Amino acid sequence: MLLDIGSIVHHSEKDKFEFKHDLILDTMNTMGYDVMNLSRFDLKSSLNFLEHTCKKSDMTLVSANNSLKAPDNECLAPYVIKTVNGVKIGITGVMFDLPLKGANAQRYSIERPHLALQRIIPELKSKSDFIILLSELVANDTQELVDMIPGIDLALCIDNSPVNTARVPETKVMSIIDKGQELGVITLENSDQPLSIKHIERVSLDNTIPSDPSVKKIVDDQTRKAFLAKRKKNKPNIPPQPSKDDMMKNLKLSPEEFLKQYDKPITD
Repeated sequence: MLLDIGSIVHHSEKDKFEFKHDLILDTMNTMGYDVMNLSRFDLKSSLNFLEHTCKKSDMTLVSANNSLKAPDNECLAPYVIKTVNGVKIGITGVMFDLPLKGANAQRYSIERPHLALQRIIPELKSKSDFIILLSELVANDTQELVDMIPGIDLALCIDNSPVNTARVPETKVMSIIDKGQELGVITLENSDQPLSIKHIERVSLDNTIPSDPSVKKIVDDQTRKAFLAKRKKNKPNIPPQPSKDDMMKNLKLSPEEFLKQYDKPITD
């Protein structure tokens, strides 16, 4: 499975948001992402983030502590269960519980993460063999949630501080660097009960990783599309030039008629 913690267009300028959003969703579809956590930064980036993501993407968006006050689609779920090789993996997520502003405040209802998980995890535990939490919170805060809420088998979060991967199976928390700089690789083993973490690794996505041809094509196509749109937007408004027929007609005018037609006051 491929999972994302959220904030896919974090800190994007408004005029670049649509381009970056489409580009990221197209590449995530190509790579086959299954589930993404809805973050507070995703909602801040655009009022129609949820609808646009639902329309463009095949993955499920989850959030345990954020819900629509008036649900009008099935895109945002408190959790999702994915079956892999006969094993049921339950996946949920949490975002910062800071108050939203403007239209988002009228539309979404945000709950404290630990209160939401206290309600969601027991239900999810009864339906799945292994529970993964996707957390927008930093590693220390995510660890507090895992310690507080029984039943979470593994939590993934974004944190730019280093993590001792040797302790991950004990702490149940794995953090990776944001902005697509790292990929967390987790191997689960079901040879014995309960399901356990066999291997965990942080892979740096630097220039030594070869480009995938299909993803590279998407990036190149979208970049060209954005460049042409920007050039069209910035192109000066040049008045249309007279046609060849109009120019020939003007040549046939008598001197008096020519002056009469073109000797007009210039106005701003």
